[in-house]
Amino acid sequence: MPIIGSGVHELRIKGRSGEYRIIYFLKVKGVLHIIHAFQKKTYKTPQMEIDISRKRYKDLFYDK
Repeated sequence: MPIIGSGVHELRIKGRSGEYRIIYFLKVKGVLHIIHAFQKKTYKTPQMEIDISRKRYKDLFYDK
């Protein structure tokens, strides 16, 4: 998901109770960071969910 950051991916899960998205980033050395997870209720990903993911992605690199 380049809209959030370089190397960010989206896992899509369909279940009986709806569709879910997990936004994650795989760092070098095999470290997996789950940035955000949410239930998707509309066709387009809500801007609020994108903003939350983008902020958390940036926090991985700049809050040290």
